[in-house]
Amino acid sequence: AVRAPCAAGEYETAAATAASNRRCGVCSSGHACPGGAASVEEPCEAGAYQDTAGQSACLPCSPSAGLYQDASGATACKFVDDCLSGFFEATSPTPASNRVCDPCAVGFRCTGGLSSPVACGPGFFQNRTQQAVCQQCQAGVNYQDETGQTSCKQPVTCAAGEYETQALTLAQPRVCDPCPQGHTCAGAAAAPVPCAAGSYQSSVGQSACVPCANETFARNAATVTCTAATVCVFPLVELLAPTATSDRVCVEYDPCVSSPCQRGGTCIKLTPYNFTCICTVFAAGSLCQIDLTVCPPFSSNPCQNGGACTPTAAGPSCTCPFNAAGSFCEITGPAASAIQTNNVGASSNTLWFVLAIGGVITLLNVMYFVVYKRILRKRGGMRVSDSTAQLQPSLTSASLDIFSPEFQASAEPDTPVALLNSGAVEQRGATSTLRFMPPTALPPIRTAPDVIDGAADDDGDGDGD
Repeated sequence: AVRAPCAAGEYETAAATAASNRRCGVCSSGHACPGGAASVEEPCEAGAYQDTAGQSACLPCSPSAGLYQDASGATACKFVDDCLSGFFEATSPTPASNRVCDPCAVGFRCTGGLSSPVACGPGFFQNRTQQAVCQQCQAGVNYQDETGQTSCKQPVTCAAGEYETQALTLAQPRVCDPCPQGHTCAGAAAAPVPCAAGSYQSSVGQSACVPCANETFARNAATVTCTAATVCVFPLVELLAPTATSDRVCVEYDPCVSSPCQRGGTCIKLTPYNFTCICTVFAAGSLCQIDLTVCPPFSSNPCQNGGACTPTAAGPSCTCPFNAAGSFCEITGPAASAIQTNNVGASSNTLWFVLAIGGVITLLNVMYFVVYKRILRKRGGMRVSDSTAQLQPSLTSASLDIFSPEFQASAEPDTPVALLNSGAVEQRGATSTLRFMPPTALPPIRTAPDVIDGAADDDGDGDGD
């Protein structure tokens, strides 16, 4: 009888013939024998193995288990290779192929195993292949703000007129901006420096400040432009001149600043345009320019031979009697008579004119006195005495000599003698007000008694008795 086909795990070693039967053999390891008629021993393909004889099928290699087989007829699987440090998996393993590892490229780092290449981060670089780590940039010297780079970048340096707005680090560059107005910048990493008071800077990107020009000032630091100094307009005048750091100081003009009052007089400002001098008892005149001490009662009489002394701005002036002449009436006798004769001849016309004017003035005063007294009596017996009168002489000359015999002799009966002796007499000139302070030690000037309808009022009661 003919033998049946070979069983699974067997393969036909000899075919059946007319003279002989079929012969089967046991399948060897590394092979698979499915059995059947005309079966053959088939080697395991790549990716599979068979470590036992008499098997009808091969076993697969599992990459997930770290196994592969790239040859046929294998009786075992191979172990998948791991990528070493500096390498990365270029191709994953399959049942029939091993893992392919490639060297790490420049700009990347590879830790091996199953990891992929990692680009060098900011602050790092790699200029060699097959490296597991990146190199670090040098702090304060260079930087790298990108990834996967093969070198570090060189930072900029802030020039004069610039300042650092972003500091240099491993991962970021130094950033320089123009110096702001009102400041100066020396460059490098220096911060902006404010311009000192008295200087300014109106432009950006500057390394120096500009001093304020004449007639301008900058009171504060970090000034962009200087301020124009104030201009004093009269009656304002300059008290303090402007400086680089301060404005001009203007004050109202004081006419007393120049000390116009002489001989110890006190200057009183009335307005910016005029003033008054309060003279001491030893001086008189609008500017206290007349020295009263050159004549009695403050000194001995410099006028000789009975001459009358009158203080003037130029010094004592002597009025000589008819028997004397000279600046101080020092000439007497025939020489004085000759001088007086010449003087009388030269000034006779003037003398007559003065006498005529004096007569007219005297007549007018008498008329005024009589009419004024009658009006007072008709209004109720009002009277003006030397103790209650408030009338002040109105003067137009620039000076007032209250001690001269001429002034006292020409005083009306109602002249307030008490005011003369109390120092309250005032002179009002064109440009100033003058107050004279006669000494209280002088004997009072006596006025004539009041007269009512031609009768003397000796007791001052208004009844004429």
